[in-house]
Amino acid sequence: MGTSTERTLASAENASWQYHEPWAWTSICSEAGLKWVLTVTGSRDFFAAAKQFTNDIVQTPAHEPTVPADGAATIVSESMAREFTNAFYDDSWEANLGVIDREDFEMHLHAYHGNQKIENESAWFALRNTVFACGYRSLLAKDPSISFATSQAEAGRYFRNALSVLADILVPPSSLIAVRALTLMACYAEGLGQPTLKHVLCSNAVHLAQSKGLHCQPDKTWGSGEDDRPKGISLWWVLCAFEKFFALFDGRPSAIDDDNVSVRMPAISPSGNYVGSLCFSLVVRVSRIQSRMSRSLFSFKTLSLSIGELMAIVSQLDAELKQLLEEIPSELRIGVHSRPTFSPQRLIEALFLHFTIHGTIERYTPTSSIHGCVRDSLSMDMMLPWKLRLHLHPPSLPKPRARLFSVSGCHPLFIYILKYPGLATATSDLGLLDTCAGHFGLID
Repeated sequence: MGTSTERTLASAENASWQYHEPWAWTSICSEAGLKWVLTVTGSRDFFAAAKQFTNDIVQTPAHEPTVPADGAATIVSESMAREFTNAFYDDSWEANLGVIDREDFEMHLHAYHGNQKIENESAWFALRNTVFACGYRSLLAKDPSISFATSQAEAGRYFRNALSVLADILVPPSSLIAVRALTLMACYAEGLGQPTLKHVLCSNAVHLAQSKGLHCQPDKTWGSGEDDRPKGISLWWVLCAFEKFFALFDGRPSAIDDDNVSVRMPAISPSGNYVGSLCFSLVVRVSRIQSRMSRSLFSFKTLSLSIGELMAIVSQLDAELKQLLEEIPSELRIGVHSRPTFSPQRLIEALFLHFTIHGTIERYTPTSSIHGCVRDSLSMDMMLPWKLRLHLHPPSLPKPRARLFSVSGCHPLFIYILKYPGLATATSDLGLLDTCAGHFGLID
């Protein structure tokens, strides 16, 4: 038996907790958050729920339960590879990101099945298996009898293959394919609702992208082909947009210094179509606002600003975000009480755009005035999955789309109820939280 100090040190060294910034939605489960709830309510009932929630959402091991423990590589025949690839590009929302061009990927598959020599084999192996995982998940999503958990476990076999070569991808020399693989893997991990794994994959994708100079405006003297430049630029902005989104909503410091980014945003999205380009442009613009918000409102230097200075920053950010809402094209607009006519891919794009903007607005809205904003956002978030069951089976809906925005909306509403329990809206607000519980049951 060691001393009390030795046991404490061993416990600290082996602890699996993750740091999140104070503005993260997980802050209510922190020690300070738990003490505040205890002070307000006089009850410790919330402690057990918060601990279980933290274990389930924040600290779930990356290998459970979505990737099997057998470790056996899953062999994909040429016909299966073609089926998964078609499903990926035809039905998966990740394909619209343009991380890997369809023609380039199909050329790789042709070479792979023809036993030709493959350069950057580990990176291609990871990218190939992540595409298969996304495609297989899309195929399973077409069967209403298959649950979200089952589809994730089945598709997770291929994602485990991709994770098995992670060390090989990260060790230099690196390639652009490695950046693509890590970016797509991060997007897939986001669909698992595993923020810790997603953070590891996304931050490493950023570091590899910067090592390849993707954040810099390309110069002809670099020696890269003219045809490759637009693909690399689009890849950077897709990665940048997701990284800024992850950093703000998950409470992580961003790995990207905006002052060192010189590459210009492309006018056309990787998907190449008009609506996709508009959505891509708006999402990137939101990410730039999110980055400024993190620096100007959620950094330690903010503590030295006056109330007037803070209000000026909030007013400017609010005006820019409200302007983005106005600029959403009719093809991407969603009404809570209207029947959507989007394809599954387009619908997820539209959902991501709407919830990202509304969720960003919630980040800086004071608790005393957040009530209407949160209720409007939650009403849309709660109603859409139920209305869209005939249009979009839950396995094809990325878990954080249905989970993250709901949780981040429940968080301020929960605090609002505790701070103002005597308001006339308290009863209906409790009913909305109860609806949230049913919503989480819907998405397993």
